[in-house]
Amino acid sequence: MKTETTFRYVEHLMGFIMGEVFMDPEAYREELLKISIPPDLSSEFEHPEKEEVIANYVSRFNPGEAV
Repeated sequence: MKTETTFRYVEHLMGFIMGEVFMDPEAYREELLKISIPPDLSSEFEHPEKEEVIANYVSRFNPGEAV
C-alpha cells in the first residue's frame, strides 16, 4: 500500500514550535522540566590515569616491550 511522502514533516514541526511553543513557552516549561535526562554513557567509563596511558602507548615508532 502506497502512502504519501512524509519528508516535509520537519517544516510542520518547525512551524508548530515557532508558532505555538515560542509564542507561549510557559505552558511547556513544566512539562519539559519533568523529562528525566539520563547521564552520559561516558560518565560510567573508568578513565585510566594519564601516566598509565602514556606508559602503555604503543605505535610502530614506539613498539613497546615484546610479550
